[in-house]
Amino acid sequence: MTCPKLTRMMLFIRNNKQYLLRMKNTIYYAPLLLSLICCGGTQHADKKTLGHPAIKNTSREKSLWVYINNGAVQCEFNGHPPAKTAENLIDNGIPVMASHCGSITGVMRAAVCGGATTNINLHEIATAHRAKAERLGYRPAQSLVDATKGTGYSIDECKTSQ
Repeated sequence: MTCPKLTRMMLFIRNNKQYLLRMKNTIYYAPLLLSLICCGGTQHADKKTLGHPAIKNTSREKSLWVYINNGAVQCEFNGHPPAKTAENLIDNGIPVMASHCGSITGVMRAAVCGGATTNINLHEIATAHRAKAERLGYRPAQSLVDATKGTGYSIDECKTSQ
């Protein structure tokens, strides 16, 4: 996940070094403050944020949401669709009740081509299959939620492949 405001700020700093050298403290603190304002802001308070009452399990049996990195690479690849990572679960005997694209919120990644993203695929599975899913590399989505750190996850619109 990239932050356009932070990217613009970093480009401004790179292109205006002489001016900014006179404002030495601004160079050190402005990117940090801007990143906290534009990237940390209200994302984890969004209506789409999971781990909160806004989204409830859709099944009658006990279930949980698990996630896996979708393999996205900045500027290169938008990641695997949820259907592909759901297929991995299904092929290993884990029925999938629902799937969504998502992202980890409250954390930052450097905005650089070839860099990692916070994009994930979320899948709702029966709680009984948790251990098996974890052996396949999936983790409980609830483990991303930490109110003290301001981290969480959200359901996002899936991006088409580049």
